[in-house]
Parts: sequence; C-alpha cells; structure tokens
Amino acid sequence: MSLNCLAIDDEPLALDIIEDYVTKVPFLNLVGKFTDPVEATTLLQKGNVHLIFLDIQMPGLTGLEFLNTLERKPAVIFTTAYDKYAVESYDFNTIDYLLKPISFDRFLKAANKANEVLSSEGDGTDNKFIFIKADYKIHKIATDDIAYVEGYKDYVRIYTPEKRYVTRESMKNMETLLSKDQFLRIHRSYIISIEKFSAIEGNMIILGEEKLPIGKSYKEQVMKHFNL
Repeated sequence: MSLNCLAIDDEPLALDIIEDYVTKVPFLNLVGKFTDPVEATTLLQKGNVHLIFLDIQMPGLTGLEFLNTLERKPAVIFTTAYDKYAVESYDFNTIDYLLKPISFDRFLKAANKANEVLSSEGDGTDNKFIFIKADYKIHKIATDDIAYVEGYKDYVRIYTPEKRYVTRESMKNMETLLSKDQFLRIHRSYIISIEKFSAIEGNMIILGEEKLPIGKSYKEQVMKHFNL
C-alpha cells in the first residue's frame, strides 16, 4: 500500500528534511508540504491523504488546533521540538510523536508503524512486507521469508533463507511490525515464524537446522499457543 502524505511545518528547513526522508521510504508518497496549515485544508478535503507529518507549535494556528478544525482527520505523525504536548496529541489519530531533531532511523520506525496500522485498516489484512535500514539502504523484506528475529542490545538480526539483516531496532517494535498471526515471541531475544517452526524439544524450538531457547517467562504462552 502506498501512503499519500503531506508535511506541515512553519520552518522551511524542517519541511525539506521531511521531504528528503519521505523520498527514501518506498511506500510514502509526498503530495504536498505547507508552512501554513490552513493552506493544506483544500488538499485534505479531497480525502486522498492518508497521513500528515505535523508540527505542533506554529504561529497563528497550532497543529492541535488545526486538527480540531478538520471534520475528517487523517492519521498523524507529530514532528515537534516540544515533548509537553505528547499526552494531548494522543486525543487524535496519532501514529507517533517525533521530537526534533529527527533522525532518519526514528522517522523510518514511525513510517513503518503507520504502514502497518493503515494497511491493516485499509484492507483487513496484515502487511506482507516490512522495511528496514541496513547497510546504508532501505530493504523491503517479505514477512513470509523471515524465519526468526534475534535481539542483540540495541540491534536486531532478521534471518531469511537468503540473507541476514542487521538493523538498529528494538524487539518491542519488531513485535509491533510483525503480525501476531504469523510470528510468536518465545524469548526476550527471539521472535519466530510460526509457519517455519517444526518441533519443540524440551526448552528449545526447532526451525530447520536451528535450535532456539524458549524463555522461562514465555514458556506458558508458547505452550498455550500450540495447545500443548
């Protein structure tokens, strides 16, 4: 699913950064950028915008006040220098809350979350792909190809038959990106593909030639999941 998005920020440099980031993410399509939120109203009324990257503290009309003027509110990723609006922002259809200066890694994480949420809402199915940054590239990985994910400090390793990808990501966020119908967390450091698991041997799960440990705190939910 391609997400039509627009960016609203009273700082032109901030808009340029968002535009640059959007061009690097295959599923995002920037349809407009505005320094004045009112100017974006006509485009939003056409109903073909899925997502707004929105600053909050702007002269004349804040981002939150602007959202209150809209009858139909798209999903929003807030881009702001102030954390004091975080709680209030979640009264809206908020996907994420990014604090400036925004790194591309953090932007990509928010974009992935938007893609997961909006794709599921749009057609009732789960995403068939995830997008991760590794080796200075954005990689599109089919979820059907993922055998398991391994957490290591501030990084994860994603194992597929063809390649192992290493990306700066948390296991918690990987759980969000991967469908619970397709993947199961078995350990604080492991998420496995349910389809690719072949057996349980004691406290180990077997996937092909790999044996992965089942964490003590995850054992009950693993056994319950497989009706064992």
